[in-house]
Amino acid sequence: MADLVTSTRPDLVFHLASHVAGARDLALVAPMLRANLVAAVNLMTALAGTAPVPTVLAGSIEEPRVGEEPTPSSPYAAAKAAASRYALLFHSLYGLPVTTLRIAMVYGPGQPDRTKLVPYVTTSVLQGLAPALTDGSHKVDWVYVDDVVDALLAAGSAERAAGEMIDIGSGTAVSIRDVVQLLSAAVGSDVVPEFGALPARSLDSARIADTARAKELLGWSASTELREGLARTVRWYHEQR
Repeated sequence: MADLVTSTRPDLVFHLASHVAGARDLALVAPMLRANLVAAVNLMTALAGTAPVPTVLAGSIEEPRVGEEPTPSSPYAAAKAAASRYALLFHSLYGLPVTTLRIAMVYGPGQPDRTKLVPYVTTSVLQGLAPALTDGSHKVDWVYVDDVVDALLAAGSAERAAGEMIDIGSGTAVSIRDVVQLLSAAVGSDVVPEFGALPARSLDSARIADTARAKELLGWSASTELREGLARTVRWYHEQR
């Protein structure tokens, strides 16, 4: 990583690489540690060893907020939270201008992991298959991918955001059941989803973005309404068939 940073001499770094899985399996602890903590620390160490390079880390709203939530809900959340704390260390101790964005549930065209809720439900319903789901009561803050790109770019040019952890989301909680119904309506399908076929995840709770800091420090707020964003997503997956 140090060789890469030295050879490319970047003016700005976006650290988006991550292993994303919300499962609670014990087998995920070590892979999440390596992919989401060690990799981020290696990158920040390399960057701190050069002239300070503005850096934006893609964190997660699944991370416990400092001083509010003592227990991470998954190996993924624990590793992401640790990486964000290291970012604060690198900023305060080594002068690295790094900003962490705690990004909410991203959805939209092009999502490669078809096991995630929106692509899974969309592709299932388009094929006339009933998706197997939890009871659908869990509430999530959904944010469209284009809005997230805008937030990343804004963070990359906002000097005041260095050393900050900023929520990126809509600030609105919408249940999985409601999102599934919106997707079904966008497809125009009468397939009945199998709510309750899967157990709820332990330690799940609604994690909603506090949008005030994003507006103050980045001049950013989500602009894509959920119904429209889901409709665009369905159109994209329909075109890929």
